[in-house]
Amino acid sequence: QGMASVEEVENCLVSLESQLVKLKAAEGSAVRFQKAETDIIGKIEKSRDIMMASLQDVTDKDRTKLLEAFGGDCRRIAKYRSVLQAITLSDKYSSDQRLPSSLNAVNLIENLLREKNYGDKLKAAQDRFIPWKNPSTNGGEAPVEPPAPKPAAAPAEEPTPAPAAVPAPAPPKPTLEAPKSTTETIVISEGEKFENNSDEKRNIMVEISVDVQPQVDPEQNGCIILKLPSIKVKLETSVTPPWPDTATPFESCQEFQLPIPEMAALVFDPVKKTPVGARYECSVSQHVDLMEIPADLEVSVKSKSLSPWGSVQLHDGSEMTVVHHT
Repeated sequence: QGMASVEEVENCLVSLESQLVKLKAAEGSAVRFQKAETDIIGKIEKSRDIMMASLQDVTDKDRTKLLEAFGGDCRRIAKYRSVLQAITLSDKYSSDQRLPSSLNAVNLIENLLREKNYGDKLKAAQDRFIPWKNPSTNGGEAPVEPPAPKPAAAPAEEPTPAPAAVPAPAPPKPTLEAPKSTTETIVISEGEKFENNSDEKRNIMVEISVDVQPQVDPEQNGCIILKLPSIKVKLETSVTPPWPDTATPFESCQEFQLPIPEMAALVFDPVKKTPVGARYECSVSQHVDLMEIPADLEVSVKSKSLSPWGSVQLHDGSEMTVVHHT
């Protein structure tokens, strides 16, 4: 997936900040806050995906497109950090990785900008936009609206003559109709909605994240040895609405080490020019049991993977070699 356009990056930032304003305004109301929290999680996820796509765009080898979107005066990436750091979610999302993974994507872009000599501009932008200031309150308390003008006094009316006496109405005729109900329903709280959702369709989301920590060792003969015998994989499974009590419970979070035999000791040899193009790719797989789905339960299953990206710098006097991994 290629990276988003500058316009898409900007629109996503504006949308994320707008939703944060709604989240702050909903504090104090459980129902409104829950709705705003659900909405902002989607904005956080989209922000993360846009930033990771820009980092992983294989066509942007010299990072021209990434610098166009996040470089310059570094305003956008500083604003992303400012807004994301200002988001406080409830305990419901305590194990959700979308917010921390978004901040991790910000870290990666900031590191790349520093490598491209944007460090001073980045710091200036961060000093300007961090901490986040609520645009709806100009960074302070909510503005106080001016009092409404008092209505002008109505002109005195001339006294009207007393009406002529009217004969008393005749007593009503007896009727067999039931009197109208005077029962009134008064809503004193929005409360919570309690619905029987045991037969509702379940939406299952599986998020896959990977922690890659390669060891890079330079050799005296000019070769570079990359050691990555395994990677740490994390699977997070969530269900909406909640999983029925009658179904077999599942583990919402699983972590395991995935061995990569081909990367146990990969040698980059500049003399032999191996591997070709100084680039190496491999794939591994492993079977993991996530959950047991009842036959009578309607479900929709989706997955999302967050591929890591990073680099290791090797300094040899005035020369520097950068090993990228993704």
